[in-house]
Amino acid sequence: MTSYRFDHLGLLCQDLGASRAFYRDLLGHDEVAAVDLPELGRMQILSAGADVHIGLMGAPTTPQHQAILAHNGFGLSHLAFATDDVAGAFETLVRNGAEPAWAPQAYEFGTCAAVFGPRKLLFVLLPMGGTGVADRGVATSTPEFLFNHSGILHRGWRELEVFLVEHFGLKRTYQFTNGSSGWVMLADAFLDDDRHLFTFEVLSPPNICAADREVYERRGSCIHHLAYIVADMPGAFQRIADTGVPCAQEPSFVDKWGMWLGFLHDPDGNCIELFNYVGPHFPFIHDDPTENQYVDVWGASDRA
Repeated sequence: MTSYRFDHLGLLCQDLGASRAFYRDLLGHDEVAAVDLPELGRMQILSAGADVHIGLMGAPTTPQHQAILAHNGFGLSHLAFATDDVAGAFETLVRNGAEPAWAPQAYEFGTCAAVFGPRKLLFVLLPMGGTGVADRGVATSTPEFLFNHSGILHRGWRELEVFLVEHFGLKRTYQFTNGSSGWVMLADAFLDDDRHLFTFEVLSPPNICAADREVYERRGSCIHHLAYIVADMPGAFQRIADTGVPCAQEPSFVDKWGMWLGFLHDPDGNCIELFNYVGPHFPFIHDDPTENQYVDVWGASDRA
């Protein structure tokens, strides 16, 4: 059975220099590699402590990349999975109904392919270790901003969850849903508290926070945010905001979870979620993933 591991999130940047400065200088990412991927072009790989990275790309240089820009605009453009057999995985995904984006092609570290999910969401396939980063483990010391999860906005969370579960073998680790709205957290088969504590969130309006809802109204279904654990969340948030970074949602303390939560915008309008860590088993891993843990965090006054 094919296994898929979260590898990186790709960002299509209006100003590559501004985006590199934001993630490197303000969020403390290390620039760890650069790679040329078929149909996507040159990508600068950055790490923030986790073994899942972000990849920054400049202006589109290929027809496929230009089509992605025309459909989704600048911002987070794709989620990449690493797998042992890219060609075999691509064949299986397409046979099972996924729409091909591009067929397997050779590049400097192996083979790259991609498929579309619902609403033309792009999922890229790479070989294990496919971004050329030698150390796939977490950093030896915890950075101030530790990359923890990413998320995707989609009307009707269940459709996208089914696609990700049936095609990529993801499993639900937490559920915060109320009918067709709310959000779920999904993990790959390699989830580990110490070396691969990374999950992917599917969010569906209207019962989502104001920052997420603003992006949905602007871009529709899209990968839309990157989330970081920060020990001193209010202090770090204010320090970044003081540099002129736009605030998407002011920090607030969520009593139900015992944590601070706030959102900023990166140079391309992606949401950057900051929160303080509240323990290894919440809200990312739950003993009974079938149990609905829906919490009305923002309340009726903050719904569409």
